[in-house]
Amino acid sequence: QIEKLQKLHADQQGKVDLEKQQQQEALRKQQEEKIQLLTAQIETTIAEHKREAETKEAQFSERMREQEQIFEQKIQQLQESAKELKTDLENQIQIVKKENEEQVAKLLQQINTSKVEEQQLRHTIEEQLLELENARQSAKQREEENVQKLQQLQDTLRQTVEQHQQQMTDLQEQEKQR
Repeated sequence: QIEKLQKLHADQQGKVDLEKQQQQEALRKQQEEKIQLLTAQIETTIAEHKREAETKEAQFSERMREQEQIFEQKIQQLQESAKELKTDLENQIQIVKKENEEQVAKLLQQINTSKVEEQQLRHTIEEQLLELENARQSAKQREEENVQKLQQLQDTLRQTVEQHQQQMTDLQEQEKQR
């Protein structure tokens, strides 16, 4: 009967050990699934930030190209207008030169005014281009900050994984000591 009791005790101990092993295995799998989920979430976040940054950069570049085209068209129109005005004024000057010196002075004043307007428009264009460049730099800085945040997230995940691995190692050590 002692042998039967010893065998029964050994069987029960085997069942307890098996249950503990199964529980540890289930816990390990659960932790691995959590790590995989966190990793997938981080990778998704990184991809979303990257796509967002690329989209913003593309939109910004497109807006900049559009603005540059508009500015070039305005400059071209102004230059064409100035050329036409200059041609017209020179023709008129030839006609009225003999008749009226005062009229000639007024026409020359119109040419100067056109040049001043062109200079003012150029100055405005340069200021807007500078603002666009500043906005682009700001967007780039935000992108770099996002990359740093993502790096911090990865570091946190790595620390969590290391802590988990250490806990599992500690649990295994405690189990061995028992």
